[in-house]
Amino acid sequence: MKKFLAGIALLLAACGSGHKHMVIREEFPGKKLRIEYRGDVVFNAAGSAIRSMQPGASVHYELNGASFLAKADREGHILYACNGKQPAAVLRGREKLFMQRAIADMVRLRGSKGVK
Repeated sequence: MKKFLAGIALLLAACGSGHKHMVIREEFPGKKLRIEYRGDVVFNAAGSAIRSMQPGASVHYELNGASFLAKADREGHILYACNGKQPAAVLRGREKLFMQRAIADMVRLRGSKGVK
């Protein structure tokens, strides 16, 4: 029994925080897309924003080398970052437009992949 519990603990440690993990990839000529989810991510009804994330959850979006990251802290507050810049609670300008495109792609792909 101790070996079994030690194995479960080791498996959970290897998986990170115990969150669900999913990677989605799409490749077409001129388009290389990768989305990586850790934990639950819930979008608003319009599919234009992240409504909530499980504490500690994250989603990383890469499109042709440009990136977007949304990460929830321990209380579930979401911070956003584009192209490796400092995370912020609100994005503006081009970064906001890129975030909106990222979220649209995530919503488009989530139904067929089972992501909330």
